[in-house]
Amino acid sequence: MVDTSHIDPVAFYSRYVQIAGKPKRVNGEIQWNGSCPWCQGSTDRFMFSETGRYSCAIRSSGCGRHGPDVIAFLREYEGISFKEACSRLGIESTGEKYANPGISERSRKVIERLKQKKKYGDTMPPSEDWQKQARARLELCQKFLWGEVGKHALQYLRERGLSDQTIKDAQLGYIPLKKDGRWYCDPPEKWGLKSDQCQKVWLPEGILIPWQGDGHIWRLNVRRLTGLREGSPKYIQIPTNGGDGLYNVDQVALDQPIVLVESELDALSGQQEAGDLAVFLATGGTSRGRNERWLARLSKAKCVLIAFDDDEDKHGVRPGDRAAKQLEQLIPHAIRWLPWSHDINDMLKAGQSIRAWIKTGIQAYDLISSPSLTKLSEPAQEDATDELPRNCCICWESLDASGLDFNFSPDGKQLYCERHTPQWLTQYLNKIRQLNAPSTIKEDAYEKGKATA
Repeated sequence: MVDTSHIDPVAFYSRYVQIAGKPKRVNGEIQWNGSCPWCQGSTDRFMFSETGRYSCAIRSSGCGRHGPDVIAFLREYEGISFKEACSRLGIESTGEKYANPGISERSRKVIERLKQKKKYGDTMPPSEDWQKQARARLELCQKFLWGEVGKHALQYLRERGLSDQTIKDAQLGYIPLKKDGRWYCDPPEKWGLKSDQCQKVWLPEGILIPWQGDGHIWRLNVRRLTGLREGSPKYIQIPTNGGDGLYNVDQVALDQPIVLVESELDALSGQQEAGDLAVFLATGGTSRGRNERWLARLSKAKCVLIAFDDDEDKHGVRPGDRAAKQLEQLIPHAIRWLPWSHDINDMLKAGQSIRAWIKTGIQAYDLISSPSLTKLSEPAQEDATDELPRNCCICWESLDASGLDFNFSPDGKQLYCERHTPQWLTQYLNKIRQLNAPSTIKEDAYEKGKATA
């Protein structure tokens, strides 16, 4: 173990714990008590000792988290690596001596395979020089967005269904064009970057979106508005020297459902409409956001709904489905949960209920993770429809089509043909068959939906 005896435990833990009462000696060591930073339990449920050891007492209805020292606490609470925890504490790391308690052994093995394939992201934020410049740019661009030059950008965000309060809370900004109609650019040194990393730091015209978490700015993305040609990227990331971020990660709370989406506007749409039901996080792409820091956060969720875009490549395959399978290996309590439209923001613009979608997704997770699966749970009542669908919600094939099998979602609101039945529903059907259920999910959902209507 790395020596942490020189670290004052009271000074360290007082940043995370509201210490209650006076210290006491138990079994030869001095201990303090306070409220647990995870489960927010009673004022004396959490304990830490003079050696840095900590625990939240299960017998007092606590969450049971525990560890040997302050390094373990930082790793579990912040979801960071051993090396970064030592760096924060000003300790020289001499090699990892114990595993990150926030990651399961199965997930750790998958992570190691991804590392070997060089598909695993860095866990360190960008340099302080980069973040200093990012904050300066962001402050200026926020003024542009709410000024005369940003009127069309602000109107674009409003047309996407975002409220002014959501836009302000997300600290969105706007990068205008120069007077000559070109993009702004900076030398790399201004951002703390080396010339071999990039020749210039281009600042495209568009909406500036900051990715913030754990007190850092991890990324600056730009949603371009003008000059887009066929095949041009709509989103451009400003070059950085840090690892992958996870958009909106500061909203994650213990045992709360999480929804993973691709774009920031999807995350903001979901957070605006159903932030009390789940936390919406954006990865920036189906293959991103998988480093150990963020996986540790996801591991603390009640469930994770992987809601990557419902689109297909030229081979007729959804990239989001492939990514979901990989994430399900890393996160055992995750399921693929398709949006009811192309993405969450399209649902918002179309007037579809994101709240009902979330409730149905959580219900689907509960169904396929149930040990018994003896009956269907009650469908979500919010925004209930008067009649059951008669067409596949993906391809609009009719329920009366010959030669095709159809499956209803558990709440009876969505109908899927056999070609488009989602993975979570297939898993549920397989479990039902294993239990030799007397009726199919289609029949049960139909009768239950009919009775509800």
